[in-house]
Formats: sequence, structure tokens, C-alpha cells
Amino acid sequence: MAVELEELFARQVDVGVATMDVPTDDGVVSAHVVVQQVSATDRKSGQERKLLLVFDPSGVVAMADVLRQAAEKAQAEPS
Repeated sequence: MAVELEELFARQVDVGVATMDVPTDDGVVSAHVVVQQVSATDRKSGQERKLLLVFDPSGVVAMADVLRQAAEKAQAEPS
């Protein structure tokens, strides 16, 4: 089954820390997470979208490094 991939152009990204309840095998526990609230526009329809992305803090540093590398590559390549 093919998954449709939506192309969204992020106009604004707000990043913060939140505490959320996470279900585990031992019950519900509170955990600190990194959150991004993204205001975006659908590339095809022009529809406005709001997304809340939630990340495990342990993976954010590696993700930030990969994003930095991609940004450097995009800026170095001619348009």
C-alpha cells in the first residue's frame, strides 16, 4: 500500500520543551519532550496547515546535526 507524501512549505517553526504523559508497559509516566509547532502551506492545494511534532530529546542533537549539514549543502549548490 502506497503512502501519500504531503509536500508542505514551513513558514514558521516554534520550538520548545513540554511535559507529556507517555503510556508504557508499567503505566503512564510523565516525560520531557522537544516539540515543534509548524505553520505550513500545502504545496499542491495552498491549504494552511498546523503541525505539532514531538521528539524524544535523545535524538534531537543528531537530527539537528543532519539538518545543519543539509542546510549547508543546499546553500552551497547553485539554484
